[in-house]
Amino acid sequence: RPNNLTAPTTSDIDFAAAEILAINAGRYVRFALDKPVLRLYTLSYSKLWYWIVWLADVSLLLLPCIERPAYFSGVPPWVALIIEILALSILLASFILSMHLQDKRKLLREAVYPYIFVSVFLLTTIDMIVYYTLTLHGRYYVRWSRPLRVLFPFALQAGQNVRRVIRNILRTLPNIANVMFLFLFSVLTFTLLGVGILKPRQLRYPGATGSAYFTNYLDTAWDLYVLTTTANNPDVM
Repeated sequence: RPNNLTAPTTSDIDFAAAEILAINAGRYVRFALDKPVLRLYTLSYSKLWYWIVWLADVSLLLLPCIERPAYFSGVPPWVALIIEILALSILLASFILSMHLQDKRKLLREAVYPYIFVSVFLLTTIDMIVYYTLTLHGRYYVRWSRPLRVLFPFALQAGQNVRRVIRNILRTLPNIANVMFLFLFSVLTFTLLGVGILKPRQLRYPGATGSAYFTNYLDTAWDLYVLTTTANNPDVM
């Protein structure tokens, strides 16, 4: 070995090994240079930890089944409280592990999902505290943070591929916006013609109800839109 070359250190070898593992798995990880990244990466992306985080996500999504108003109304409130605390703790641990693995400055400058996770986690925690405080005092309260739970799988490092798919879909929307505009313009134009021409005829659906159609502009637009997705298009137009 030439004298001007230094031998690689253990941290350099770990960093290179972690980079190779991430590239082979198709992951983009902003590794921190001052951390044992190989050990952290192996833990963060292990199958056991993956299934634990996945179970926590599913538990949060199924939690409304036992929260008031719930399908299983006989379940005590403290059961849902324990499940939610455990699930949120696992997700928070996964987020902290991901932040510890990566270069924080580069991550916060390039990525958006850490801000999404922190916002959703804080809103969910506040709503959980208010909900169970009022519930234990016999007050009725509906969890307004339930729709936010679907963001947890996308707001973690493991949801990188899903975010990539969504990002690609959003990038293709401007290229098909003109086609969508012409399609909607066609449907709305035929809706206007249909209501104007056929409304005086007082057409009704067959059957016991016999409700009228081609009488309301919004209902007619929806009906014609549905018909464009079947074999009736463009015969109806």
